[in-house]
Amino acid sequence: MFGRCGVFCSQCPTFRGDIQNLAKKLKEHVKDDWVDELCIFDFKNFMKGIDWCINLNCPTCQKIEEPWCEVLKCEKIISKEMRSCLECQEFLSCSKTDYHRKRYPVVIDYYNTVKEKGFAAYLKEETEKAEQGVTFLDYRTY
Repeated sequence: MFGRCGVFCSQCPTFRGDIQNLAKKLKEHVKDDWVDELCIFDFKNFMKGIDWCINLNCPTCQKIEEPWCEVLKCEKIISKEMRSCLECQEFLSCSKTDYHRKRYPVVIDYYNTVKEKGFAAYLKEETEKAEQGVTFLDYRTY
């Protein structure tokens, strides 16, 4: 699964369910009987946070009906002229993808792959990386 913006969804820990599964494991192992003794944090709010992580759900931009992301408001994406911004000649200068290029600079490499080898090659390469356990947390910047 790929994002319209060029971020590869199958490398997202939320999309893959990694965060939800880790939160479930943590919840199984955390007991509140020791918290009262330590009194160093609000256990009830901590558990709310764990439950929030367990219930994370990414609909993917492929299925979002009401766009919140600037990329999803692009006429080329709306009209399905392009599957992804990576296919657009304006990708490197488009204001709608500024955020993605800054936060996930690897999308520039993806763009170059699409340009040189085609969209199918990009999908194949990133799918293989995802299957090997690569997540975009490995290369995301803040």
